[in-house]
Order: sequence, then structure tokens, then C-alpha cells
Amino acid sequence: MGRNRTLAETAPRPAQLSAVEGSGSTGSTEKVRVVVRVRPAVLPSDASSSQSRSSSLDVAVWKRSDTEVALPKSASEKTRDLIRESSQPSPREAMDHESFKVAAYDAVLGPDASQEHVFELAAAPVVLEVVKGINGAVLCYGQTGTGKTHTLWGPHEIDGSPSPEQQGIIQRTAALLFHCAKECEGNETQQVTMQYMQIYKEVLQDLLDPANSPHLHIRESDGGSVYVAGATEVEV
Repeated sequence: MGRNRTLAETAPRPAQLSAVEGSGSTGSTEKVRVVVRVRPAVLPSDASSSQSRSSSLDVAVWKRSDTEVALPKSASEKTRDLIRESSQPSPREAMDHESFKVAAYDAVLGPDASQEHVFELAAAPVVLEVVKGINGAVLCYGQTGTGKTHTLWGPHEIDGSPSPEQQGIIQRTAALLFHCAKECEGNETQQVTMQYMQIYKEVLQDLLDPANSPHLHIRESDGGSVYVAGATEVEV
């Protein structure tokens, strides 16, 4: 466990742990929360301001409020004109127009949301429930290119590790788990184990021991919990 505390110390800790404990699903009766993160448009590094402005007209979804997104019903010129004539790419007045439809979620994060903000809102409450002994899961869902890897891990860097500020949910979860374990140190012994798997093209893979992948099987315990039998488990 000692060698992994180095990981916990290098990863950024939640800025306001007490605030996290009082937010989100912690202490709530809600079983599932849905948080939407709207990624910024991808432009060439040499894109002009006019190209940036034009790109905003092709964005598929906008953050309308802290709990709502707006989606154009069609890519018609009428809808594009509503955006083009406004001083901002996503004005609420335009998105109230009949050309847009609005969807509500538990929370919506815009393109300017930091990795820390995403973690504290979407994942930290789940981690804190897990520490209390309650099963929890964070699922990052979206089509190719929507930013799942960026949210979970962070941007790709030359050495393979994102900077502390850009670290994603995985590193921040490890940091918070070890932080909580350290806070609970006393007469009790803390033990942390992990498994690392993925489902790729409908095939379950053991990332800690790829040769073991053919032996993995999804099972359900007598208590109704779903688990993967045969997956490699290591103590950290």
C-alpha cells in the first residue's frame, strides 16, 4: 500500500472534501445520477476566429443551464441564423426558440469545466459512498470522439501521464481512496485490491493479464451482485 500512496500524493486531492461530502448523491436516496459533459469543438491550431465562429454553428449540443442542454431539432438555415445573429454561440434566448429541444439531467458541465470539477461533481460522491461500504460505479458513456478517455484519464502526453491538473477520474479516484484510507488509519488494517478489465468489441479482456482473458466469466452471486469470475486481482 505504501508504494501506491505516492500515486495518491502526486494526484490532486479534492479541493474541498467537506463540500464534496455534502453534494451529489452522497446521503441521497437516488440510485442513479446522470451528468453530461459538453466537450469543446475541435479546431486546427491555426484556425482563425472566423473559423471558430463558423464551428460554433455546427455544434450538436449546448449547455443551456447547470441541469439542461439544448439540441437543434434540425440543421436548417433558420436554426443557424438564430445562432449567427446572436452575440454568443449559445444564447439562452435562441435556445428557447421552437427550433431547439431541451433535455434535463442531474447536472450539465460545459466545455470550460475543469477535470477537478468533473470529478468532484460526478465521481467523488460515489467514491465516498464506496468507502462507507456501499457499492458504486461510474460509467463514462459516449460515441467515439466525445472525450471519454480525456474524462477518465486525461489528455495524452509524450510520457504517457497527464499533468496533475489534467488528470482524470481514474487517478483522482485512487487519490481519494488512499486519502480516505490514511484518514481512517488506527487500529484497523486497510486493504485495497483492484481488477482492471475492459469490454472491447463485445469481448471481456483482463488488462492485468491479457492471457487470462479467455477464462473470464460474468457471474451473479447469491446476493444478486454481478462480478467477473477469474479476473486477476492485485493488492495495492
